[in-house]
Amino acid sequence: MSKHTPTLVWLVLCLVIVLVNWNCAPTLKDVTLYPIEDLNRIQHQYRDDIKSFMYPLDNAKLTQYCAIHFEWEDIHTKWGIENNEFGWSYRVIKHRKAT
Repeated sequence: MSKHTPTLVWLVLCLVIVLVNWNCAPTLKDVTLYPIEDLNRIQHQYRDDIKSFMYPLDNAKLTQYCAIHFEWEDIHTKWGIENNEFGWSYRVIKHRKAT
């Protein structure tokens, strides 16, 4: 046994641990996502239930991370009539500081 054997064993062990844990990033499987459809008929999904907010009290919550487009989006709401029914309509645009 040479003097470098313990170091080599340690490096191999570290490499095995890294390879075993390679894809251990958290996933969205356990997170409830709430879908909305904007005025352009594009689907978006957020962690917060946008439809349950009390507008305009929750204005700070109107910048949300979209799980479909993987970017921050600004959600603008408007109360009005659409398809002969009153309700909220949503206009979603990319957040100005998103890259």
